[in-house]
Amino acid sequence: MEFIFFSEVKAEGRVAMMERSKKIYGPYETRQLNHVNPNQGSLVQGVSGGWWVFTH
Repeated sequence: MEFIFFSEVKAEGRVAMMERSKKIYGPYETRQLNHVNPNQGSLVQGVSGGWWVFTH
């Protein structure tokens, strides 16, 4: 599984976004992770139950 994490500016402010795909070349599914303004990273729970922080 391939994942891309990024920030995007929307009407409600800057939000954390994620795209995922089973293959590196796509197709990708895009999801908004939260409604935090401003965001500087994301807290993500992995399939094994562990938690990961992505920040920039």
